[in-house]
Amino acid sequence: MSVTENGNGQQLTFLDALARPPEPQPGAEARQYALIKSEVGDDVILLVGRGEYHEAYLEDAHTAAPIMGVGITMRDGMPVCRIPSHELDRYLAKLIRARKRTAVCEDMGESENACARNENPVS
Repeated sequence: MSVTENGNGQQLTFLDALARPPEPQPGAEARQYALIKSEVGDDVILLVGRGEYHEAYLEDAHTAAPIMGVGITMRDGMPVCRIPSHELDRYLAKLIRARKRTAVCEDMGESENACARNENPVS
């Protein structure tokens, strides 16, 4: 039986390797969010417009959800809180009253380079 080494120096047999599920890879949505988040900064709550909703992810979701009075769900292993887009001003006011810096980014499309097509993607 073949023996391989994983990234932690542990030896795995072929059957061990088959029995372990692959580690999840971030999807395009998560990569795009990370790119935009790196531009606005860690101290800013980023709300991304997705269709009829604006969403916050990861730590932003954990910070914003209790302030806005909404729940957190999991999507692709990532915490998400969402608000209806037609109520954006009301929820932004709550974040601003709580003295949270906030950025709003409208949906940039499916590709990771979609931000480059928009002159001012973050406001």
